[in-house]
Amino acid sequence: MDLFRMELYKILHRRFLWGCLGVLIVFAGLWFWGVMVGEKETVVDGVRYTGLEAIAKDREIAEEWQGTLTIGKLYDIIDTYGMAVNEGADWEAPRTGNWVSRYATDMLTDFLQREDHSTAAFLTQEELSGLAYKLEQFRPYFTYMENQDFFLEMNSTLNLVLVLIMILVLSSAFTEEYQYKTAALFLTCEKGKKEILRAKLAAALVFAEGLYILADSLLLAAFLSIYGTDGLGAGVSLIGWVSVRRYQELAFWQVYLIGFLWGMLGVFLMTVAVLLFSAGSRRTFLALAGSLVFFASGYFVPRVLSQIMPFLILRLLCRIWGDCNPFGLLTAVSGGSVLPVLWRLVLVAAGTLASLYMMQKKWKGYEG
Repeated sequence: MDLFRMELYKILHRRFLWGCLGVLIVFAGLWFWGVMVGEKETVVDGVRYTGLEAIAKDREIAEEWQGTLTIGKLYDIIDTYGMAVNEGADWEAPRTGNWVSRYATDMLTDFLQREDHSTAAFLTQEELSGLAYKLEQFRPYFTYMENQDFFLEMNSTLNLVLVLIMILVLSSAFTEEYQYKTAALFLTCEKGKKEILRAKLAAALVFAEGLYILADSLLLAAFLSIYGTDGLGAGVSLIGWVSVRRYQELAFWQVYLIGFLWGMLGVFLMTVAVLLFSAGSRRTFLALAGSLVFFASGYFVPRVLSQIMPFLILRLLCRIWGDCNPFGLLTAVSGGSVLPVLWRLVLVAAGTLASLYMMQKKWKGYEG
């Protein structure tokens, strides 16, 4: 236990860590407030509301329309409030109507496809039939769910930034022992070989998972404090950011929880990978570079390399690599997967065990 506390102390007392977190908190706070509140406005009975007052008005109006969303309900909304278009021809002009009318307008008309945003026309019969089929198939629950797609996007972005900070902080976990010649001292006894390894791994995981859980919890609490809990039960098929087919029948809170758990697994795997690179490197820079390349490959391999592979099997392997990479796990809700969940978990578990074994070999095999 003393070794664990020592290793955790070393991690948490890095000035670099707190500097990065401070910058991230300021940036995220300004970004969150600017989009979630600062840009918010709505028109009710000819009166324009902004900021928190606009959100309160929209929540009040949305309560009248809660329930399963149908084509008929969308038409009723537009019949009640009219189409919500811009007061001018460009995006910068204020938009008329409240959030409910804006949502119905976006769903039923070609407003988002137009260059002139001061007008809109209903979708073609074929497009309306496709929309009706989707609503009939998933029967999503409609409620006030403004900016949920932005919240998911922001949550995913901040998680990726947090992982980069974790990589920067943890890359020196073993290399500093090599550089300061303390590794040779620790490895002179059997306890040093085993206990130091366990302490470093435990401290790194507590730090990484704790930071991930804390950051996600604070962002969710901030979102719910402003927009309320109304949208937690909203059907995910109504949120464009979540495109994975098997999630479409679920509620927002269920998909958020799934993404959160996949993210925890991604953080776990990335932490183990960083420690492996650190244990196998003599310089912190090499461990850092290796960790960054490994993490970035989860984006570039399935999206770029798979496009130039000549054979289907090679393209499939690229996709599988992306699915099981920490980057793919952290973006599981938006990115989808070519693998069934069970196979994905099996491959991630196998990769983790292999990494732990190699880490142990690298650490115990150090000879100065």
